[in-house]
Amino acid sequence: MSTTNTAWIRLGCVAVSVAIVGGDTFAQVDVEPRTVLTVQSSTSVLHGEEWPGGFGAFWFNRNHLPWEHTALRLVYAGIYADAELSYFAGGNPNTTLGLGIGGGAFLDGVDPYRSGERLSHQQFYGDSVNARVFVNQTIPGSSPLPINVRATYTVSGTSFRGHRAGSHFDPRHRAVSRG
Repeated sequence: MSTTNTAWIRLGCVAVSVAIVGGDTFAQVDVEPRTVLTVQSSTSVLHGEEWPGGFGAFWFNRNHLPWEHTALRLVYAGIYADAELSYFAGGNPNTTLGLGIGGGAFLDGVDPYRSGERLSHQQFYGDSVNARVFVNQTIPGSSPLPINVRATYTVSGTSFRGHRAGSHFDPRHRAVSRG
C-alpha cells in the first residue's frame, strides 16, 4: 500500500472519530449577538409514503441579558424549544458556567420501514425534555481558531406513546424483524 493511500486512510479514520465523538457534544458559548429566523421545506425525492415537510426556527442570542456578565440563548422551533443561560465567571467570557433546559414533542419518535415499505402499525412518538449544567473554558491564543473545553451534565427523560388514538402501544415492546 502506498504512503498516499495510508495517509488518506488515517485522515478518514480521524474524520469518522471526530464525527462520532462530536455528535453528542455541545458547542461553546456563543458571544455574538444573533437574531435569526430560518424557514425550509423538504420533500421525498423517491416515490414514498412521506409527506412533504417543513421546518422553521427562531434563534435569539444576546450578551449581558438578563444581567451583566451573562448570555442568554433561546431557540424556538414550533414543537421544540431550548434555552441556555451562561454566566461569565469574573466577567471574562473565557470561563463560563451555565444551565439550560430544552425539549419538545415527537423528538424521539420512530417510523419503521422494511424493504422500503413503512410499517405504520409499529410507528410511535417520543416526546423528550432535558436539563443541563455546564462549564465551558476557552483556551485563548491557542490557534487561529479558539479551542473550547466543555463539561456538561444532562438529565433527560422521554415519554413514548402510540401514533393513533386507541392504538395498543407498549413502549417496553420491541419489534424484532427477521429478514
